[in-house]
Amino acid sequence: MSSKKPNLLDLYNENLDKMCPSYNRNFYVSFTLMLIMIILVIVSLDNIEKSNCECANIPEKRFIKEWFIIALILGLLFFASFIFGNEPCYVKFITNNYLYIFAMIFGLLNYIMLFRLLLYLRIMRNKCECGYGNLEKFLFWYLVIIFSFVALMILLGLVMLIVTAIKFSK
Repeated sequence: MSSKKPNLLDLYNENLDKMCPSYNRNFYVSFTLMLIMIILVIVSLDNIEKSNCECANIPEKRFIKEWFIIALILGLLFFASFIFGNEPCYVKFITNNYLYIFAMIFGLLNYIMLFRLLLYLRIMRNKCECGYGNLEKFLFWYLVIIFSFVALMILLGLVMLIVTAIKFSK
């Protein structure tokens, strides 16, 4: 009797099916937090526009609000396509090649716009008191923490890459 050796892909799919509820729960939580932050950004930028603060109308603000409105719409469409789609597991849903490429491009553009928002809020913080309230302070420090964390992860990744390269070059 020969026992059939399990295929790695079969093991991956079996483990993925077991972990699917956890992955989905993490997706729902992170998506909800992302939605809240996007809405806060839109509300903040809308309040700045309504305040008629002259120093807030600077070129760095151009297209930031519009981008976050588009991001909100695309995020809701993405969420709806997962909820009403055939795939019960988020990890399998996102690994669709076209959707994965779209999510990567969208994520990169989103980081660029978040960085532009951070620069805009920094300018507002330093030069414009009339348009810089508590919500803007919260968003500024939230973005500082997020970008610090991303920079730390990139730095740790580079250190690990260098250490691994040195270790295996001997």
